[in-house]
Amino acid sequence: MGFLYYKAINWNEQLDYLDQYTWEKLTNNFWLDTRISLKEDRKIWNVLELNKKEEICNLLACASLNTAIQSEIGVASLRQNVQTQQEEAILNVITFMESVHTKSFTTIFRSLDLNDKAYKYFQFADTNPILQKKVNLFEHIFKNGNTFQKKAAFIFLESALTFGCYAPILKEKELVQSSKIIRNILQGSGLFIAYSGYKFQKAFMTLTQDSRSDFINWFKEFSAETILEEICFYDSLSENTRSYANNLLSYGANYAFDSMGFEKQFEEQLTPTTKAYLDSLLMTTNKLFKQAQKFNNLNTEKTSNNDYTF
Repeated sequence: MGFLYYKAINWNEQLDYLDQYTWEKLTNNFWLDTRISLKEDRKIWNVLELNKKEEICNLLACASLNTAIQSEIGVASLRQNVQTQQEEAILNVITFMESVHTKSFTTIFRSLDLNDKAYKYFQFADTNPILQKKVNLFEHIFKNGNTFQKKAAFIFLESALTFGCYAPILKEKELVQSSKIIRNILQGSGLFIAYSGYKFQKAFMTLTQDSRSDFINWFKEFSAETILEEICFYDSLSENTRSYANNLLSYGANYAFDSMGFEKQFEEQLTPTTKAYLDSLLMTTNKLFKQAQKFNNLNTEKTSNNDYTF
């Protein structure tokens, strides 16, 4: 966004009415981890098997790593090509909420009385070779990729490469209050992805056919590589959790493809109940656009003949 000077933001100027609607959705969806009491989960936590506790904590630390990347460099990389001041303001909200998501995992650990052990789980995420390879890849794209690669990387990290980290909590739902945290995170991620997907599609339509083909080839290679790495990471999980995480991975990958306007690529094997639950939480780009269109029509004053009498 190449302004020669700073200017006040006039939200009555709607260069893209989806900006106004997304702002309303994001601010209405505002929440803080500290407002959800997690103490009730302690009794359940204390009787869980040790290996299940380890899986939950390691995966939440992995999710924390992903959201930290997004809040620190992912969203920032999207700022370089914003088209409106309102879009810049929306990215400010997304950056803050990504930080809330990141902090939420520490809040879960703290509420489960895991302060002394939390360091071990975060260290696991910070030193795991597969996860660190992912960090390096996304850091490279966010710093050196083109506009479309950055948006695609942001969307794919937010969905496919993070949803699997919620597998043990989504599967068992024993930790009721922690599940509420994950639900809020998923709702927020859905808005981030749907909005970013809309902006991606809008810009993608301006490309030549050759440029579109080049990107699609890059994205197929990128998504295949990162999915394979994620599957390798899940190999260390117990069989039930691994299977569930891989199914969430496939679901998230399809969600990312759909958000960007591409056909879904992967077979999904989630249970109908889990799929319905996720579908109810996650905003799609198409749904967001239709809601914004309806919102704009309702808030646009109808004209009459008197408007043209001077």
